[in-house]
Amino acid sequence: MTIPTTLRPMTVGDLLDSAFRLYRKHFLTFIGIVALLQIPLFILTALVQFVFFGDAMADILGVASRPSPVPGGPPVTNPLDLFPIISYATVIGSSLVLGLVQYLVVYNLITGALARATARSFMGQEVSILDSYRIGWRAFFSLVGASLLPYLASIAVATLVVGGVFAVAFFAATGLDNLDTSVMTAGAIAAALGLFALMSVFIVGTIVLYVRFLFATQAIVLEGQGPISALGRSWRLSRGNFWRTFLIIFLMGILSYLISGLPASGVNLAVTLTMRSTEALLLGSFVTTLVSNIGLILALPLQFCVYTLLYYDLRVRREGYDLELRVQEQAAGGNRQQAGVTG
Repeated sequence: MTIPTTLRPMTVGDLLDSAFRLYRKHFLTFIGIVALLQIPLFILTALVQFVFFGDAMADILGVASRPSPVPGGPPVTNPLDLFPIISYATVIGSSLVLGLVQYLVVYNLITGALARATARSFMGQEVSILDSYRIGWRAFFSLVGASLLPYLASIAVATLVVGGVFAVAFFAATGLDNLDTSVMTAGAIAAALGLFALMSVFIVGTIVLYVRFLFATQAIVLEGQGPISALGRSWRLSRGNFWRTFLIIFLMGILSYLISGLPASGVNLAVTLTMRSTEALLLGSFVTTLVSNIGLILALPLQFCVYTLLYYDLRVRREGYDLELRVQEQAAGGNRQQAGVTG
């Protein structure tokens, strides 16, 4: 095994430069790793949109464009004419299922393969698309578990926030006639401040967990950790390096938005402003998703190159990983030399 010359403490500039070098060296392989699963998912998403969303979107647009009932006019006999709940459920349910497939299955497989490919390239080994996906079923289920635990925690916190909103709405809708105006105002202000505090805690907590759990994928794929131990491993590695890690995530987020998010947002805005019919909106949604997926295929490999190199950088800083590899290389060299003398 050849120890990389960059396996040393790196500045942010050194780390980004090394990641760009790996990205350019294996450009077609890296985008092939993402495209292998992302393109089939995109095709499935497009089929779902055209097959199931067409009638649902027509119902929703029909309600949105229908004039409001005139006072004194004929009553609405069917409540679904005002709120097509089945159509909304079709759109939301299909989107939710596809989102879960993307988040739990496709994203975890892709990021696990990218972490393996980046590590092999960084260590001077051969890299290929199919070999990168040979992470094993145990690693895959560990990746799913490691991504699911923070997701469930965020849902629990979000439920508390939404519950607070409904509690305030209920308080505002019941029993207010018997309260003094000053009491009502003070209660409304206190409730608003409480909700703001909850939202702030939720946002800050989400950012902290994302930064501290960033290296769970690498811990699972490269070290064979389980889901909970991988989260703990990432938490320990990032200790004392929060702001540096956050800065790198922020920079990669800007770059990813410029490559993927901004073009997709521009297409979506153009569609919203120029198209009105159901067929046009579906076509616009298809183009927006296509642009977003192309950007994702280009941006995600570079993003995980950076995160995997940052993982190695933190191991060098905290554990002397470069010295450990040199000791292993010297021991392996001594064993080969002894075997040659014996032979």
